[in-house]
Amino acid sequence: ANILQRAAVSLPRYQDAIGNFVRSFHANGKVPANVNSASFVTINDHLQTLDTDLTNLRSSIAKEVAVASASEFNSTRSLMAGLAALLAGTLVALFITGTQLLKARIEIQLFIKKRKEDLGAIREEKMSLVQTNNILTNLASTDQLTGLSNRTGGDELLERYFKAAVLMHSGLSLLLIDVDNFKEYNDTFGHLAGDEALVSVAEVMKSMLRTDDQAIRFGGEEFVIVLPFCDEQAAVKVAER
Repeated sequence: ANILQRAAVSLPRYQDAIGNFVRSFHANGKVPANVNSASFVTINDHLQTLDTDLTNLRSSIAKEVAVASASEFNSTRSLMAGLAALLAGTLVALFITGTQLLKARIEIQLFIKKRKEDLGAIREEKMSLVQTNNILTNLASTDQLTGLSNRTGGDELLERYFKAAVLMHSGLSLLLIDVDNFKEYNDTFGHLAGDEALVSVAEVMKSMLRTDDQAIRFGGEEFVIVLPFCDEQAAVKVAER
């Protein structure tokens, strides 16, 4: 009687708990905050214990019936029939509860798996967007012919170096360079030869610069070299070199 009473009290409670979870899960599309894997493990352990007790009870009833005399069996037949009916109903309720629990746990596992897959896809997409953005930023600030910073990138470099010079009270020098007779060279030998000349000039500049110096193609055949931490005398030496 104690076992059956415990089952009668606990099984509806477990069914309600699992049902509430499933309804909340379907309504909100996420695992309720008060439900975790430990909750289902606890319910599952209780169901297994209850299943063992009911199985033992069924065996006990069968043994009592087997050893009872005719008079004993007749006098307790109604009691045994009632117990057997209660036991059968309880076993059915236990099976239904176990099935509900299994279904709910499967839904959680599938949800968590999909959530991880979605997060992984979002992370990959974000990394791809960052890489694409870096490439676009680099293209927007780089002169495609010479590989030097272009006017846009140069403006950003100048602003950054100027702020650093003010903050650190350090020198900052600029070299403004124009390729002599470039128009005549272009007209005589053609634009492809002119492009090759600009590339050669850019390579010479890059080979002569210090680590922190920056060369900029300002436009056409005009170049700017930014010399941070460099006073006038040092800038003249760099220009002559």
